Amino acid sequence: MASIPLEPVDSLHITTLIDNVSDMLLQDQGPAKRAGFGDGDPPQLDAAFLVRSTADVPLAEHGFSALVSVKTGDREHRLLFDAGITPDGLAENARRLRIDVKDIEAIVLSHG
Repeated sequence: MASIPLEPVDSLHITTLIDNVSDMLLQDQGPAKRAGFGDGDPPQLDAAFLVRSTADVPLAEHGFSALVSVKTGDREHRLLFDAGITPDGLAENARRLRIDVKDIEAIVLSHG
């Protein structure tokens, strides 16, 4: 079988866009940084029954989607691995996480 030579990279950043669960109370742990209350200045969601707005955290839905960003020198490449089950879930979570999808170069679909 032919092998593909791999180049070393400076950094690899994976952002989960869709997952089965979303918990804004989880704290950062090691290299995992989570969106929610402790996320600096997350987008805010007005809620009529609250005294003040709350963090506009990602939606949970069946399926999975991750944005993979790879940096080497001054180059950065971004690909989307899977896209969840609904187009609205992916688009809405990208907005909530302040991710500009126009910079995505490729989409990898694992199945379906």
